[in-house]
Amino acid sequence: MSKIVAVVCLLFSLHAQALEVDGVRLDERVQVAGQPLVLNGAGVRTFLFMDVYVAALYLPSRQTSDEAALAEPGVRRIELHVLRDVPASRVLAAFRKGMVRNNSEQSLAVLAPRVAAFEHLFQGMGEMAARSVIAFDGVPGEGLRASIDGKELGRVAGDDFYRALLSIWLGAHPAQVDLKKGLLGG
Repeated sequence: MSKIVAVVCLLFSLHAQALEVDGVRLDERVQVAGQPLVLNGAGVRTFLFMDVYVAALYLPSRQTSDEAALAEPGVRRIELHVLRDVPASRVLAAFRKGMVRNNSEQSLAVLAPRVAAFEHLFQGMGEMAARSVIAFDGVPGEGLRASIDGKELGRVAGDDFYRALLSIWLGAHPAQVDLKKGLLGG
């Protein structure tokens, strides 16, 4: 009987720990490449006073500094829950700008072919629809796995590319300061 009570309490506590941000329910835990990850933090990306997406950062263990989150070994995920229809070209332009702001010219030169491969994944999409979920998974030794609504778009090699992509949200010049704070559990 005590085991049943313990299981019920555990299930209740896991459900209670799920986070809701701007109407989007985020799981406390996810599995990526067979590895368990915990929700590190989340926040809303706004542009011109409009909420564009809810971002959630999943790591093997919770981190409160950008350096630790970027250097975290193991599988990682940043998940974007799109709140409104947005042209894919606009999203890619914002990603490009974020990478340029947070990475050196030398790093960007090395990453250029992979940045082009990343952009190619989204070409022809037209629009990212509201309620879509974009996941960028970082898998050590593989690099980036990109998916929309659970359907894999493709992969981009290199752990360095994944760190450069994460720098859009966690770098010295993040897309939005309060979003970075939220992703780091603030």
